[in-house]
Amino acid sequence: MLTKDLLRYKVKKNQIIPSFISVDEISFLHFAEQLIEIFSDNVDRTRETLLESSKALIESQSHDMNLMKGLEKILLDRTEFDTALNEELQNFRHELFLYTSQILSTTAFESQEQYFKSIEQQFTTSTKNLALRLYQDLPAHQQILAFKTITPEHLLHRYNCALVQSLLLRSEQLEVHLITTDSTLIRQLFKYLRFHQLLCEVKKTQEGYTLFIDGPMSMFMQTQKYGLNLANFFPAILHQPQWKIMAKIQLSKSKNYQFHLDQSCQIRSHYHRFLAYTPESIRWFSESLEKSKLEWKAEIAEDFIALPGEDYCFPDYVISHPSGASIPLELYHAWHSSSLEHRVHQLSTMTKPVLLLGVHQSLKKNAETQHLLLHSEYFQQYGFYFREMPTAKQLEKILEKLIERQATFL
Repeated sequence: MLTKDLLRYKVKKNQIIPSFISVDEISFLHFAEQLIEIFSDNVDRTRETLLESSKALIESQSHDMNLMKGLEKILLDRTEFDTALNEELQNFRHELFLYTSQILSTTAFESQEQYFKSIEQQFTTSTKNLALRLYQDLPAHQQILAFKTITPEHLLHRYNCALVQSLLLRSEQLEVHLITTDSTLIRQLFKYLRFHQLLCEVKKTQEGYTLFIDGPMSMFMQTQKYGLNLANFFPAILHQPQWKIMAKIQLSKSKNYQFHLDQSCQIRSHYHRFLAYTPESIRWFSESLEKSKLEWKAEIAEDFIALPGEDYCFPDYVISHPSGASIPLELYHAWHSSSLEHRVHQLSTMTKPVLLLGVHQSLKKNAETQHLLLHSEYFQQYGFYFREMPTAKQLEKILEKLIERQATFL
């Protein structure tokens, strides 16, 4: 991601237009190649050494300063630094500070030189060496453990993608229009939605689908984490053949901008196509259900289900029973209160279970949400609370009830 001060854009008639970089421009490719080489050459050295080298390169160029620093920021995000706590250094600092505090409170030194001499005798080294060692764990002195290299062309694409992602960090809502009927592509995109714990309203159109995803600026809690999830979802959209996004961007408290973008931007996604990969948390839930005494099995959802009001839902799981019965499960995390409210009202008219609702414990802190769920007959029968991930125990009573009542399943 790019920090706010590194964003490059223009505003025309209240519409924000990112200042994309040309990925075919020879001078940009040459600069990117040199910058990548600096990062590769500085593995095992310190952050300070790396930044001095990159600064020298940047200051020798005539390109826009924010552009060059933006490329540097992307490469820094691909660099692993040694940030582990150094207990030996912490103990040394404690010992040094304790000793100096004691001698200053008990001894009247005639000069600074006499004070320094006392410290040097205690630690058998010069004060210059002590000063150098004192803050060796500051960021500037952190060792570079690894750098994930990248080609110059891919770096320029990553920069253009990061411009969009950094704007979406400050959005109120993201509207995604997909012009496709290819079910495989749609499922792939919704797997990314679930992976990033995003919920959306889905409307089917003549050309494909329209998705309405809440933005971080519409949240009342954990806006930073949700914003990162939304921004990290954008590269998945780039895999779609025809798409268009619209968003309201809030760069200051008093000013909102319109933001439109479609496939003509030609940004290349750096994500692999999300086909066989299953996140560890999802695998854990499926395995825990299989290991329980319940006969139910959880699998990743692969398709939409229709809901009242011509809405569609892409659930997290489909839970099935050997008898042939199955029911979808949708999870609501800490930032999903508005989506949860919409879903509960939507299901209030249902006379049979069409969807199980799992709600994160943190949403109990919201008085309105707690009141809504407490008085929802549907949730009381087919909903439950969870912490990190659902467990078989939390689902046990609901699933037993479904079998006992021989409910009608989707």
